[in-house]
Amino acid sequence: MKKFQLFIAVALFGMTFAVAQDVSFAATAGYVSGHQKVESAGFEASGSESGVFVGGLADIAVSDKFHVQPELVFSAISDFNSLTMPIMAKFYVADSFNLQAGPTLNYVLEESGDETTNFGILVGGGAGYDFGDKWFAQARYNFQINDYYTGDASDTSNKINMLTIGVGYKFN
Repeated sequence: MKKFQLFIAVALFGMTFAVAQDVSFAATAGYVSGHQKVESAGFEASGSESGVFVGGLADIAVSDKFHVQPELVFSAISDFNSLTMPIMAKFYVADSFNLQAGPTLNYVLEESGDETTNFGILVGGGAGYDFGDKWFAQARYNFQINDYYTGDASDTSNKINMLTIGVGYKFN
């Protein structure tokens, strides 16, 4: 529960920071695919599931070419629901085309087992394209760097990597 409270506090802090800058707010939605890989005692199992995401973001223009984009997103993949908070650095390499990179915090909403955590830390990158002043599209791939497995077996891991492809609409 403390990790969830920290997650919400960081999200609110990011949005508070956004208000003080040249910022635009947007809604975003799209496709998400999660690829889970579990390894234990030389055995490996993996699988992918698809779903949808919906959320909001703040696009903070630090300069003409560099933006910071914190987001708060709800993802639903089969029976796996989560809140994610990407904090992307956006570099505009052309007028409407940007490259993105940064960390993502993930909190699984379902109850976890005794030897697992609900909190994930991912790092990823992608690209985005602005269609005029209001509409945009973006795609990203995130790699989980921590482990959902918290038990004592040193040869066991449980990680989920995520692909997101979505569109968004800027309100201002």
